[in-house]
Amino acid sequence: MYKVFHNSGKILLLDSNDFVNNSIEKTTLISTESMKQLLAKDALVGDYFIRISDKKTADELLEDLFKIHVAAGGWVFDTSNRLLMIHRRGSWDIPKGHLDANETLEECAIREVQEETGLDKVQIDRYLGISYHIYKLKGEWILKLTHWYKMKSDSIANLVPEEKEGITTVKWIEEKQIEENLTNGWPALLEFYQRCLKPKKNPA
Repeated sequence: MYKVFHNSGKILLLDSNDFVNNSIEKTTLISTESMKQLLAKDALVGDYFIRISDKKTADELLEDLFKIHVAAGGWVFDTSNRLLMIHRRGSWDIPKGHLDANETLEECAIREVQEETGLDKVQIDRYLGISYHIYKLKGEWILKLTHWYKMKSDSIANLVPEEKEGITTVKWIEEKQIEENLTNGWPALLEFYQRCLKPKKNPA
């Protein structure tokens, strides 16, 4: 299943197994052509479901609907398990940025964290996965495909926001505050945190 977020909801690309497992009603389906019409009219509101046959079909559909921008970023935790977050253009965010030519995804993720936060030392722990978010830029729909890494740092250096990128604050956030910050930010990041990073509670 692909979950592509837009400003007021998401587009789900689901195969037959996904429909069974998620109990998706046929009345919620939308065709590819109907999706193209909604995009052309800037009329995306809420959630949409598109049936796919396999991953290859999904990839081809996304490339047909959107211009793909590849990015990478890092969820950086310190020795106290606080998360490094940035405040950009009114919302809490996670450092990330576009992949440069001749750059690996890992190099991009580390570079973006260092540039946007001023953090001098950071180390990749593991690869987490991909998030998908669409937005319109200069009349064209862009799909930002972001590869995420869990990172760690024991640096005590001062944090410096990259102001030219609209970042006003860089801060280590306590675990109990992370979801609240993300709830007031981007739904794609909240969903990704809950799915990939939120600590699992031990059963009573």
